[in-house]
Amino acid sequence: MARQRVTTSDLTRLLRKAPGPIYVLDRERTIVFCNRALAEWTATDAGDLVGRRVDYAIGSDGAEPPGVAAGLCPPAETFEGRETQAVVTCMSAQGRLVYRRARFIPLGEGQACVAWLVLVDQTDMPAAEAFESVTPPATPAAHHLEIQRFRAQQQSRYGWPHLIGNSPQIGRAREAAMLAAQCAVSTLVVGSPGSGREHIAKSIHYNSLGELGSRLIPVRCDLADPDVLGSTVAGALRSSHDHQQATLLLLEVDRLSEAGQLCLGEKLPRGVPLRLLATAETRLVVKAERGEFRADLAARLSTLEIELPPLVGRLEDLGLLCQLFIEEANAEYSGQVAGLTPAAFDVLASYAWPRNLDELRETIYSAYQATSGTELEVAALPLRVRQAAQAMAYPNVDDEAIVLEEFLAEIESELVKRALRRAGGNKTRAAQLLGISRPRFYRRLVQLGLEQGPVEAEDVE
Repeated sequence: MARQRVTTSDLTRLLRKAPGPIYVLDRERTIVFCNRALAEWTATDAGDLVGRRVDYAIGSDGAEPPGVAAGLCPPAETFEGRETQAVVTCMSAQGRLVYRRARFIPLGEGQACVAWLVLVDQTDMPAAEAFESVTPPATPAAHHLEIQRFRAQQQSRYGWPHLIGNSPQIGRAREAAMLAAQCAVSTLVVGSPGSGREHIAKSIHYNSLGELGSRLIPVRCDLADPDVLGSTVAGALRSSHDHQQATLLLLEVDRLSEAGQLCLGEKLPRGVPLRLLATAETRLVVKAERGEFRADLAARLSTLEIELPPLVGRLEDLGLLCQLFIEEANAEYSGQVAGLTPAAFDVLASYAWPRNLDELRETIYSAYQATSGTELEVAALPLRVRQAAQAMAYPNVDDEAIVLEEFLAEIESELVKRALRRAGGNKTRAAQLLGISRPRFYRRLVQLGLEQGPVEAEDVE
């Protein structure tokens, strides 16, 4: 009996009926097929899934929570044509991130591979098991999962990627920012340049309860003169009185002139319907104690303080932040980079980061543009970063103090030895070579430790 031929349509019907979630990706990372089990697991209509690109990226704008686009992506090395395994995720109906193991099987070899069949387990994994399956925990894949978990917990309500991390310092800043977003008290965001002060302050405004649609009025205090500042505050007050509460954002408020402080203090009496947010490099209460800032205004603006640590103070978060910026770049450009090589991470960890997160993001984006593979390597990093890492490998050695008497004694001892060698050990001849008398020469031999015994009477001048 002739063997029954299996057609493509027959295979499609079998895949559609499979009990476990299945989907197929083409070379453009687009879902070209999915079965009902996948649609049910992701709580997404199959028609909406087909045609969706699943990049190894989590968008920087936070418009889409970590669901299909971020959760079903394969590791970047999958598209090199080899079978891989990874943890895929989706959001449950209860808004919880769930994890499953998946196999990405290439349909073809190397560059001839045209598609990938993805088989997803039928059972969810505990979060702890999902993270344990990605070993060691500092790999790009582990950071990818950690970013997804963070955004699942926070991003839908607070769009603050700068606050990702597990360090105690950033944890305290994150709690304070959440508190500020739930109340209308005056809030001061303190941090060194490049730490994300303005970004956090704006996020507090846009994510505050009841603040949707309210007006944000930013003012650069280091540039505004008192007249401009006064008119801006007056306009913000009119806006709050007329139609909706406004938020006045005072950027670099610690650099406000004395005249500007006086104007602001007069225009902002307590009880006005105006929310105040401010950023500063130095705490205002500290400047007030030094007599550099009005104490009443410092207290008015610092009801709640959020202190952002410098990047070198939270290096345990460096891997997560690097992965975050890599995946932002994946979302912005056409590449698919998995993460940093260990050697590249070591270079970044040894850098001082004077401009904090801003400089880290610029560095990652620069390296991203310079790479063509699936990992960012040391050679792709900017030259200044690599040179700084090399300099750190050879720390400065403190200069030894020069004791003049000891230094001169060493020189004299060397000259005496040379004279003796040239004179064949004859002390009289050696003294003549040095231009001194024999008694003086003998006395110096004893004083320099080159001759033992007392000075003879005949050797004394």
